[in-house]
Amino acid sequence: MKKIIVTAVLIAFAPLGAFAQSALWQNANEKSITVRAPRHIVPKAYRTVHLDQGALTQVLAQAPMEFTEEANKSAVVMSIPMPDGTLARFRIQESPISAPDPSGRVSTFRSYSGQGLDDPTATMRCDISPAGFHAQILSAGETVYVDPYAMNDLTNCISYYRRDAQRAGARPECFALPESFHLPRSLPTKPGLSQPNAAHGSMLSTVRSAFAATAEYTTFFRQGGDTDDQAKARALDAIKVT
Repeated sequence: MKKIIVTAVLIAFAPLGAFAQSALWQNANEKSITVRAPRHIVPKAYRTVHLDQGALTQVLAQAPMEFTEEANKSAVVMSIPMPDGTLARFRIQESPISAPDPSGRVSTFRSYSGQGLDDPTATMRCDISPAGFHAQILSAGETVYVDPYAMNDLTNCISYYRRDAQRAGARPECFALPESFHLPRSLPTKPGLSQPNAAHGSMLSTVRSAFAATAEYTTFFRQGGDTDDQAKARALDAIKVT
């Protein structure tokens, strides 16, 4: 009877998201993966894992917004698959990298930051969008990346070290004319604009940027059945990820 009571107490006080972690990532047999889109990232060595979207949604929904009182008290933990076959735990919070949509539409791109629990020197950034799940881990050891197995793959990922990274396919070429590079030595500045300070120590610098893309760029990321808005969202997600 005592064992049953102790077990019940432990379950009641378990960290948020603890039960989803075991189902969040599972090792995947690469031969069983159906490839439906191009693979632009094929490292020299990598670990293949299956991502449970339902479990991921459950964990991320509990993550508090950064710079809030809830974030200071948060015990939301998320595990990230490492190339060596282990899982690294991070205390996470939502950390947006884009401003709210002026039209009020909810972004399909959500980003999060994490502080390492198993390795206190490790920090993590991850995002989830129609383009899939991406993560980057920086630490005193090696840098680790997690990317979709193929473009827009939502359920299969690869985990690899930066030293093993390589791009699949032909290298990009620049077709700009040489004369287009003849820029003036100094560019005019607008009144009221100042040079932003570089981030250092505990200071966080926030930079506002605007992006534009050609129709060809958006078409590259369009999936069958996408509306124009969905295709634009995928292209914007790709810009944010890179």
